Amino acid sequence: MTQQNINPASNLLNEIDQELAANASNVMAAAAVASHQSKDEQIHLLAVLVVDHDEQAKQHAKAAKEAKEKLAQLVGHGKHESGNLTISVANAASRFNKTAFEEQYPSEVNPGLYAITLDTSAIPPKLKNQFMVPGEGFGTITVK
Repeated sequence: MTQQNINPASNLLNEIDQELAANASNVMAAAAVASHQSKDEQIHLLAVLVVDHDEQAKQHAKAAKEAKEKLAQLVGHGKHESGNLTISVANAASRFNKTAFEEQYPSEVNPGLYAITLDTSAIPPKLKNQFMVPGEGFGTITVK
């Protein structure tokens, strides 16, 4: 029997580790090269890296989501051990059904359960701008 037949999961993890290490070294190499290039070349290289990594992240996130769903189907709810890994599958999060609650306990009959809140969408833009606080750091950074 080969090692692959004994434990295919650990081989898959090793492959993933190798790919992550290769990607990390590619980024480091690109950054090192970029420091010797003109500012315009550095900007372009970094923008290309952002686009590439964003695309890879989407692909990896999709693959991870699919793997998690299959894993949950295989093991079910609860805590499970698999080699040196612990798999925890929790129940889906519950949410409060505000509409059903309001139908059963209307504000006219139960005013103590409701509070008046500020509707910022009703404030005129010029007045609203007087109370805006600048954010910290950078806003959204998009490269397409």
